[in-house]
Amino acid sequence: MLLLPLILAAALTTPATPTPGYAEALARAERYEKQFSEFRIKTLFGMLGPHIPELVNRCSPGPRPTKREFKLILSYADGRFAKVETDNADPAAACFQAALAELTYPAPPVPDFAEEMTMVLEADDARPPGAPDKH
Repeated sequence: MLLLPLILAAALTTPATPTPGYAEALARAERYEKQFSEFRIKTLFGMLGPHIPELVNRCSPGPRPTKREFKLILSYADGRFAKVETDNADPAAACFQAALAELTYPAPPVPDFAEEMTMVLEADDARPPGAPDKH
C-alpha cells in the first residue's frame, strides 16, 4: 500500500462513507499488495508521481486548517483501468477520486489488479512556516 503525504484542507470532518465497490476493490488490493511490488513501485507510482502536485493544487484550494486522511483504490477490470474507489465522502476524497479517474494508466500485471493509496493531507499548522507542501 502506498502512503502519500500531501497537504490539503477541508473545513468539516466528514464521516467515512465507502463507495459501493470499495470493499471488493480493497480485498483485491490487499491480495496483490506484496505480489506485484515491482509494477506498483516502478510503473504505477512512476506514472502517478508527476501528477501529485497538480492534484494537490486542484483539490486543496485555500487555507488548510485541518488534517485529512482517506483511502483511494485504483481498480482495474478485464485488464484495463476501471475506476477509483474511496472510503470517505470528504470533498477532498471526491476531488482526488475524480481527478485520478481522468488519468491514463498502464496495463496491469493481472486483469483485476487493484492498488490502495492512503492519502494523508496535513493541516497548515503541521508545516514549518514557509515550508513547501510535501508530495
